Amino acid sequence: MKKPVHSRRGSVNAMLYVGVFAMAMITYYDYRARNAPAEPVPVFASAEIVAISIHRPGYLTSVVARDAGDWRITAPLTRRADPKRIDALLSLGQYQSTEGYALEEIDPKQMGLTSPQATLELITDSDRFDVSLGALGPNNERRYLQINNRVWLTADNYLPLLQGGLRAVADLSLIAGSATVRSVSVDGLRSDAAEIRANWRALQAAGIEPFDDFATPNVWVELDDGSKQSFTLLKREDDLALIPSQADYALRLTHEQARGLGLHD
Repeated sequence: MKKPVHSRRGSVNAMLYVGVFAMAMITYYDYRARNAPAEPVPVFASAEIVAISIHRPGYLTSVVARDAGDWRITAPLTRRADPKRIDALLSLGQYQSTEGYALEEIDPKQMGLTSPQATLELITDSDRFDVSLGALGPNNERRYLQINNRVWLTADNYLPLLQGGLRAVADLSLIAGSATVRSVSVDGLRSDAAEIRANWRALQAAGIEPFDDFATPNVWVELDDGSKQSFTLLKREDDLALIPSQADYALRLTHEQARGLGLHD
C-alpha cells in the first residue's frame, strides 16, 4: 500500500530540514574556528628557566641556577637557594601573551619602569626574558610589571619576595641535610640539651653575606648519622656571624638566636 502523497512530502521536508540544520552548524563552527582570537599562551614556561639574575638597588646582584633538580645561588656566593621562593618568582610566567599592554602603548616612566624597584633576567637554554617591577598603580594596590616588551598591572606579589637581597632567595637553614642533631660543642664545651639541638635544626639565620677570609672552626655539630659539621663563630657589635667550614658566606645571627643555639654571646 502506497503512503499518501502528503506523508511522503513530510518525510522529505524533515530530511531537508535536518540537512540544512547540519550544514548551518558546520558553517558556524568553521566560522568560529577561523575567526577565534589567538589562543592565550604563557609568556614563558617556568620549567624552561635554567638561571635567574636578580637585581635590586642597594643590594648585591644575585644569580640562581638549576642544579640537578634543585636551585643554587652561584653569585655573589655559593649556597642552596630556597626552592619555594624561586618557584613563586617563576609564577611570573603565568601572564598571558595576549593580555596586558604593548610597551609602545604606555608611558614607562609614569609607571616606574624606567627606574624599576627590581629587575630580573630569566634565562632559558635559547632565550632570555627581562622583567622589571615598577611603581604601584592606582590606590597602591597593584604593581606595574614588564616582561620584555609587554606590561601588566598585577597583584603586588613579587617585590615582597625580593625584600632583603640575598636573604630573600637563600636557604637560611643552619644544618645541611636532614639528620637529627646529637650534640653541639662550642670552644670544647659539649651540650646535648634537647632545646639547643632542636634549635639548630629549626632556626633560620637572620641573614647571609659573602665571606672570603680564613677562619678557624670553634663550633662543632654532631649528627645522628655520625657526621660532624664545623663552623666559625665571630662576634660582632650588632650580631654574630656563623661561617660553615669551607663556605664562601657567613650566616648572620641575632644575639637572641645565638643564645638559643648555645652560642654564648
